[in-house]
Amino acid sequence: ETLYLTLARKFATIGEYGIQTEFYDERFVAPLWPITLSFFYKYGGEFIAFLFPSIISSLTVLVLYYLGKKLFNKKVGTYAALFFLFNPAAILFSTRMLTENLGLLFFTIAIFALFAAAKTKWQIILFLIFAVLAGLTRYPLFVHGLAAFIMFVVLTKGWEIFKNKFFYVGILVTLLILVPWFKFNLENFSNILGGPALQASDAVFDAKTAVLYIPYLFLILGPLFPFTFFGMRYQFDKRQFLLPA
Repeated sequence: ETLYLTLARKFATIGEYGIQTEFYDERFVAPLWPITLSFFYKYGGEFIAFLFPSIISSLTVLVLYYLGKKLFNKKVGTYAALFFLFNPAAILFSTRMLTENLGLLFFTIAIFALFAAAKTKWQIILFLIFAVLAGLTRYPLFVHGLAAFIMFVVLTKGWEIFKNKFFYVGILVTLLILVPWFKFNLENFSNILGGPALQASDAVFDAKTAVLYIPYLFLILGPLFPFTFFGMRYQFDKRQFLLPA
């Protein structure tokens, strides 16, 4: 949290991204959250910057409502919004200046646009844009966005999407969005993907430690945990494992 605020403060004051000293190098951090935060810091001060995560959470509630409504019905949309609203993890992140909030908002919008693109072809552009924005907020979301797209195409047999001219327009737009980031990585790491590559190189999987994360499932869901079983049972009964009928 301190890291992101420090990056935001530096970008807001001198327009330079990243922190590098003889002891550590933080230039590899996904840039979109600190840069977005810097705008609020510059024009509203630290107090407004601290309020920003709560605003993002409020917007995410709305997107989840409309996503549930679009995929199923108004009741499901309401339950989805309430589930998120009272989720202990969501409440925690709405008070912290971390990347999870903005990344989830962008990723949720991307999924909404992906399903909407089945009927409104131009919305595939929105999916690609917001999927990339999510990835620039949290690097793993690049992979999640790609996985969501592949699953959508395979499970819905939506191969026609590759004949959609808006798909290629979206690719072009997202490449234009990524150019400054590619340029930054190339200048600082001699590789257009140098930032995420450096971050990934520091990640070490430890099976013993990973097991400790299982109890966190209960902590994240809190009192809502039992209701997940009702949702799973509904999916199995309706044979709607991933997508609505």
